[in-house]
Amino acid sequence: MGPSISVVIPTYKGKALLAQNLPSVFHALEQATTTFEIIVVDDASLDDTAAFLQEHYPSIKLLSNETNKGFSPTINKGIFAAQYEWVLLLNNDVKLLPTYFTALIPHLENKNCFGIMGKIIGYDNDALQDSAKYPKCTLLNINGTTNYQFVNETQRSAIYTFMLSGANALVNREKLLLLNGFCELYAPFYWEDVDLSIRAWKMGWECLYEPNAICRHPASTTVKSNFKKRQTAIIANRNKLLLHCIHLDTAALILYQFKLLGKSIFALIRFNFSFLKSCYLYLQLVPKALKTRTAFKQLQAAHHQNKTLSDCYQFIKKSIGEEAITLF
Repeated sequence: MGPSISVVIPTYKGKALLAQNLPSVFHALEQATTTFEIIVVDDASLDDTAAFLQEHYPSIKLLSNETNKGFSPTINKGIFAAQYEWVLLLNNDVKLLPTYFTALIPHLENKNCFGIMGKIIGYDNDALQDSAKYPKCTLLNINGTTNYQFVNETQRSAIYTFMLSGANALVNREKLLLLNGFCELYAPFYWEDVDLSIRAWKMGWECLYEPNAICRHPASTTVKSNFKKRQTAIIANRNKLLLHCIHLDTAALILYQFKLLGKSIFALIRFNFSFLKSCYLYLQLVPKALKTRTAFKQLQAAHHQNKTLSDCYQFIKKSIGEEAITLF
């Protein structure tokens, strides 16, 4: 019998996606011969998601929000209700291949493993969407979204990733609860998975990638269907600013504020009001972001950790060494 797994799936108006993809989740879990539960958290959907699940999947634990809260609060609700030792954070538009869990499970023997993600390919083709993430970062810029692949991937026993994808990641529940799940300042969406991964690395844990654990995923279905492009860009920019406020080293954070001031002046000259609105929304959240930053530093100190962003970058780059990789 393998490790016990709680699958947590947040959903919003996702009846059709759940009907399409839930069979693959059950099948992959059964292939792994593990004890499991599936938790679906409905973010105040206007469709009949709840009725569909109650009729067709009565074994699923269904939780519901009274109002629409966004990704972080919704998935946290499922995380806090989970009872097993590993939690799969899964989007409702992801289809798991049958061997998904059997490829991940051997890595769970690593006591330092915070979580592990699989390879994401297209829903209708094998085009690679997501793999291990390379820390393509500078002193004043955190960029965790660049994919990398080893030219000879099959020879690797462990591949480290700067961030775990929010679309599919099998995470240690005890460690996840210690971090209090996803940071809800990022609601409704974007950059919360980067934030979670950075906090894990700073706690001295490891984020891994397994290329043989494969799942299929279309483009950002829920976000694209429910939010306008301009609104999405404003939220994404606001949240990227929050990420830097929470995680840059102190000296870099001070310099970053001057950089942000310069970018804001330039945006004003060019009538880029979307960016200015992102800055306005960010400034409203700065007090909470600074409290979050302080609370995490206290958590690090309580567990005798003092790792910085630079330490995280260097660890991953050192693990790659001189081996040939492709960035994309």
